[in-house]
Amino acid sequence: MKSPVFLEVLARDGAVQHRQRFEQLPVRIGRAYANDLILDDPHVAPFHATLEEQDGRWVLRSGETRNGIVVDRRAQDQVDMQGHTEVRLGHTRLRVRGVDHPVAEELADNVSHGWEGALPAVSGLALASLVLLADEWLGGDSASDLFTLLLGTFFGLVLAVMWAAFWALLNRVLAGSARFGRHLFIASLSLLVFVLWYEAPGILAYRLSWPVLDRYSDLLLFIPWALAIYFHLLTINPRLSKRMALISAGFYVVASSLTLIINYEETGSLASKVYMEAPWPPGLRDTQLSTVEAFIERTDATRSGLDALREKAER
Repeated sequence: MKSPVFLEVLARDGAVQHRQRFEQLPVRIGRAYANDLILDDPHVAPFHATLEEQDGRWVLRSGETRNGIVVDRRAQDQVDMQGHTEVRLGHTRLRVRGVDHPVAEELADNVSHGWEGALPAVSGLALASLVLLADEWLGGDSASDLFTLLLGTFFGLVLAVMWAAFWALLNRVLAGSARFGRHLFIASLSLLVFVLWYEAPGILAYRLSWPVLDRYSDLLLFIPWALAIYFHLLTINPRLSKRMALISAGFYVVASSLTLIINYEETGSLASKVYMEAPWPPGLRDTQLSTVEAFIERTDATRSGLDALREKAER
C-alpha cells in the first residue's frame, strides 16, 4: 500500500466535508484527544476504531465502543476499507483513499462569474420594477393615481426581495455563499414570465375553442414558479440538476393536487372556472365564422336530440 493515506469525513450525500492526510499507519480514531483523527460526535466512543494495514490491505478495527463500525446498516468489528467502502462511526461517515486513487476529469467551467454581485441585483430590481409597474397600470382603472401605482409596485418589490433573500439564505447554509444578486435576478425573470403567462391560457382557450385551458388555468400558472424553483436550486448546486428537476416537478404536482382538492371542496368541480370569462375580440378566434343557416341547422339537430331524449324519459 502506498503512503500517505487519506481519511475523508463525508456528508450524507457523499460529498467530502473534511480530508486529513496521514503519513503512516495505524491511525487511531475517536473522540479523545489522544487519537490521530478526532471526531466531534457524541455518538463516537473516546477510542472508537483503528485503521491498520493487514496483508497489504487497509482494515478498520472496532475499539472500545458500543455502537461499533456500521456498514450497510449492520455493526461490524472489522471492515475491509478497499474500493469505495463507506463506514459510519456514530453519526459520522468515513472513507479511506490512497495517494494513487484516481480522480474524475476536470469539469468545464460554464459559470458566468461576471454575472455575480451588484450587477444581477441591480438588473433584477430594475426588471422587477418595470414588470410590477406595468402590471399595476394595466390592472388598474382610469382613476388610479401615480401614488397608488407606486405603492403597489413597492409592495411587489418587497415580496420579490424577500423571496430572493430566502433563497440566498438557503444558498449560504448549503453552499457557503449567498449569491443574492443572482437569486434576485431569477426572481425578477420569474415574475416577468408569470405576468406574461398569466393571460396565455385564456387567450389560447378562446383562440382554439378549448375552454378546458381556461377552466384549469390555475394548474398552468404553477409552471413558471416550478421553473423558478428549479433555477434557484440549480444556483445552489449546479451538479445536481436531475435531482433539482425532480424537486421542482414534485412542487408542481403537490401544488396542482392541492388546487384540485380545494376547487372540489368549494365548488364540487375540479375546474377553477365555470366558463371562459375573458372578453377577447372575435378576430382573435382561429375558427371560421359560421353562417346563419349553419347555426339554425345545428340548433334544429340539437332540439331534435333533446326531444328524443324527453320522449324516451316519458315512456
